Amino acid sequence: MERSRRRLAARDVSYFTQRLPRNQLWRLFLEFWQHLVYLDIETTGLRSAHDHITAIALYDGHQIKTCVWGCNLAQFPIDIHQ
Repeated sequence: MERSRRRLAARDVSYFTQRLPRNQLWRLFLEFWQHLVYLDIETTGLRSAHDHITAIALYDGHQIKTCVWGCNLAQFPIDIHQ
């Protein structure tokens, strides 16, 4: 517990990402929101060659950017690097 407190005080997010199960990483949000980007990808499915990404949302702790198929999905590579 003491080691975790020290790592938290040092803002060492990697310490926690290496120890938490992947499905529990969301718990880091309140402590590290200024250092994280949340990514949500929606698809039509993953079973066929005809399936595709329908939307991607990015949240950087300040704003949400959305890229939607048929509108601005090609913008995603630019948005993720900003």
